[in-house]
Amino acid sequence: MKTKSIKQWRFTLILIFSVIAVLFSIFGKKFTGIETYASAIGVSILCGVVISGIPGEGFLGEALIVSFYGFPLEALPIISMLGVLVDPIATMINSSGDTIAAMVVNRLLQKNRDKTAIKTT
Repeated sequence: MKTKSIKQWRFTLILIFSVIAVLFSIFGKKFTGIETYASAIGVSILCGVVISGIPGEGFLGEALIVSFYGFPLEALPIISMLGVLVDPIATMINSSGDTIAAMVVNRLLQKNRDKTAIKTT
């Protein structure tokens, strides 16, 4: 399973939370109250875990959102369309984060290697 940085998780959660808010507004449900916000954050975290670990994951998270909140089946094409619009951005952030993490690890290993070489000479 891939690991994500805090910024990647935050971005993913904000995207999923926004999709949930859009669905609420489309279907005329009220998106107010601590319970609604807490459940949206919880579902966002759960979908973020699903999205990060499974290839072609978007539809699973979207189906989870639709079933959790009891939206009609007509919500699946709408949320899938939103997912297709948002997925390239999330993929870009995820892949750039992986590259940055690899560069940081390489730099740390290089510093350790240089320190070891200096001590041995």
